[in-house]
Amino acid sequence: MKATIVIGVALLIGCGGDVGAWPKDDSGPAEDASNDVGTTPTDASPFQDVSIPDAGPPPPPGFFLLATETPYAPASDHSNWGGVTRFDVSADYASATSAPAVPKSDPALADPLGLAFRWTSAELFVASRGGNLGSQSIISKFAYDAKTKTLGAGTVVVSGFTGFHQMTFNPKEDEIFVGTNNEGMRRFKLGSSKWTEVLPQLVGSPNWIRGVAVSADGKRLYASTAGSVIRQWDLTTNQELPMYQLADTSVQLHFMTLCGPAIGDLTVGCSPNRLYVSDSNQTGPRAVYRFDIGTNDDLTNETKIPSDPTFSTALSPDTLELFSGESYMNQIQRFKPQTSTWTPYGTPVPTNNTIGTILVFPKNAVPTQLN
Repeated sequence: MKATIVIGVALLIGCGGDVGAWPKDDSGPAEDASNDVGTTPTDASPFQDVSIPDAGPPPPPGFFLLATETPYAPASDHSNWGGVTRFDVSADYASATSAPAVPKSDPALADPLGLAFRWTSAELFVASRGGNLGSQSIISKFAYDAKTKTLGAGTVVVSGFTGFHQMTFNPKEDEIFVGTNNEGMRRFKLGSSKWTEVLPQLVGSPNWIRGVAVSADGKRLYASTAGSVIRQWDLTTNQELPMYQLADTSVQLHFMTLCGPAIGDLTVGCSPNRLYVSDSNQTGPRAVYRFDIGTNDDLTNETKIPSDPTFSTALSPDTLELFSGESYMNQIQRFKPQTSTWTPYGTPVPTNNTIGTILVFPKNAVPTQLN
C-alpha cells in the first residue's frame, strides 16, 4: 500500500489464553444462515483454473480462510494494532463461519500483516509490520496439527526490522521473501535452525515493495510496488529482469497469489500456472489482475477481473473459488469461475476491520517435502 496505507491478516486462539487453539470438533461450529452464500453453482463453463481428472478428486475436507485485520494507517499506539481472524468453510461456496482469532495482544504478534503457510513443516508464518515504526517488525511461526485442527503457541523467528508487508516462501528452498513499507525487500534463509537475512538486498531502502510471489519452479521472483509495474528477478542469478508494465497506470498493485502445481493430494492446482495481483486504488473501476505464467516464468495473457479495491486475494484449495479482501470495506468478496473470468458470487464475508493478507489452506494440511 502507499506510505500512509498499511494493513493486517489473520489466525486464531482458544480460551484461557491457549494461543492458536481451534475447535477440535472436525465438523466445526454451526453455520450462520445469515452468512450463507448458497450452494455450489451449476453453470459449469469451459473456464477453470484447474484440470480435474474424470473420476474427480476426493471431496475436500473443508478449509480455513485466515485474514489479518488492522487499521490501514501507520499506528504508534499499540492498542490500535490488529490481530488475525479465522473463518471455517466446509466446502467451496459454503458459509464462512467466523472463529476466535489470535488476539493483537499475543506476544508473537506485532500488528500482523503478512501470512504464509510452510508446507514442509505444516506451519503458519505471520509477518507483523510493527505499525511501520522503528524496528518492531517480526516474523512468527505457529505449528498446525491436522488431527486436532489446532495451532501451537507462536514463536518469534525473525525480529528487529521495519514495515513488513506481504510474505512468501520459495517453494524450492527454505527461503522467505518479505515486502516492506519503504525499505525494499527482505530475504531470509533457514540454516542451523535459524532464519538469517540474505545480503545484499535485491532491492534496498528507500523502496516500496508491497506484494511478493515466487514461481512454482523457484526460479522467478515477482514483486509489486503500489504502482502499475511488477518487478521481476531471476533467482538463479539474482539479477533483476525488465519490469512488467500494466496498461492502466492508475493501479496500485499490492499483494499476490500464485496458483501453481498441486501439493500432494491437497489441491488440484492450476494449468497453466497463474499469478493474481490485487489493486487497492479507491478511485475508478478496479480489478484483480490475473496473468498466465509461461514456460520461462514470463507473465502473459493479462486479464482484468472486475472487483472492489482489494489488498489481497486467495484461492480455495481446489482453486474453484476466489476470495478478495476488500480494501476499506470490512468484508471479503467471493467469486466463482464463469466463461473466461471470475464473477462475484453470494454474500461477502463480513470482517471487523480492514483486511490485509488473506490465506487459505485445507483442514487436513500435513507436512510435505521440498521437491
